[in-house]
Amino acid sequence: MNGNPKPRFAYKLTISIRPNWRVIHEHIAGLYSDEDCEKLFKSKMKKRRSDRDLYGRCYEFTEYYDFASGLTARFQTVKNYHGDSTSTSEPVQEFGDSGYIFYSDDFLSDDTPQPSLDESDEEREKRESFFVEVGEDFIRHGILDEMDTDTEERYLFSFPLEQVVDFLFNIDHRLDSDGNSLILKWPDNIKAELDKLGVKYKYTCEYEPKEFDLEELDSVFCEKWGRPKVSLAGYRCTSVFYDKFGTQYCVGVQAFRPEDNSRVREN
Repeated sequence: MNGNPKPRFAYKLTISIRPNWRVIHEHIAGLYSDEDCEKLFKSKMKKRRSDRDLYGRCYEFTEYYDFASGLTARFQTVKNYHGDSTSTSEPVQEFGDSGYIFYSDDFLSDDTPQPSLDESDEEREKRESFFVEVGEDFIRHGILDEMDTDTEERYLFSFPLEQVVDFLFNIDHRLDSDGNSLILKWPDNIKAELDKLGVKYKYTCEYEPKEFDLEELDSVFCEKWGRPKVSLAGYRCTSVFYDKFGTQYCVGVQAFRPEDNSRVREN
């Protein structure tokens, strides 16, 4: 990271991703008329496999990192907001999920566990195009080979996570805000990257948030980080990133110090 935090610090990173699976599926299928989209959706819903479909899944990723020891712990929660409302949570090495939005997109069935031997290249490419992968900062489709370099158009969502986390950690450290800062305006470089990726940002509050005078507190910090605007009333607000497909993405960072924990006493 580029800021001033000392190794005595640690952080908690939280990410939530809620894809709009129906819109994403229609995009991959290349359908745009309301009639065709509705027909496809009804057909797929009749063949739903809630235990196999990505449809309905949303994700919560939590990462704890300690600078002093280098210890990293990651936990992933997958919820299903359509149908059975199931939820699973487990420790992971990396965040992510993959599969088909609808299991039937794999053109397989219990009676045909493998693609047909006479499957044409066109049929295979179409089937594989429906394979979707969700990562901590992206959603993409049709990429089964990591050596495939022609992949930019296959990204359905991309997010500048490293830049955002770097900024959020440093602003939380500088303001000692316990993760409750609300970003009213993102740093210039992050805003430019969000615009490039087609990602928008909005926040809602119980009342109009009051801007904190960051420049008065630390003009050097303010200039270095691209003149952001923040409020300290974030605990009464919600904020979200979103894109043209309706994917909703939230990210938060909270810095920790030894004195924050009543169980720990420094000599």
